Amino acid sequence: MYGLYTAQFSELPLEGISGLGNGSTFRVHYEGDRIESYEYSWPDLKVHVTVMPAQELAVHLRGFKGYIASTCRKLGVLLPKGLFERIDATRLVLGFYAEPNMDVEGRAEGILGPIAYNTKSLIFHADAVFDENSQQVFPPLSDTPQSPSNLN
Repeated sequence: MYGLYTAQFSELPLEGISGLGNGSTFRVHYEGDRIESYEYSWPDLKVHVTVMPAQELAVHLRGFKGYIASTCRKLGVLLPKGLFERIDATRLVLGFYAEPNMDVEGRAEGILGPIAYNTKSLIFHADAVFDENSQQVFPPLSDTPQSPSNLN
């Protein structure tokens, strides 16, 4: 599972994402008038992109920041400069997962990568945060412990 956090959009442009997933069947799932998820299907793979409801965003972002602050204290590292500001600016959170798993052919990554890059998303995966270029920003890659008293 991946989480994508973007300040660029409050809703993904259908014309931009419907063309991803070469050879897939693209579907949009609605809950009332709200887009609940996007789905890319091949006979052997389904890629789901879920959309967090706007009313859940503030609580989720507070929890995400709490997780990061707690992890910084536990690891004895400083909060990466600008990370909380990027999280606070988030207007859209997407969940991303593939069934049965990410594929070796890279079809799932061929959807995740362009969405993350074009929306300038932070990507949360495997207890780490990456920028839109897939560069790890949290936890910091430095092996040098820092004073927990300096943490935000």
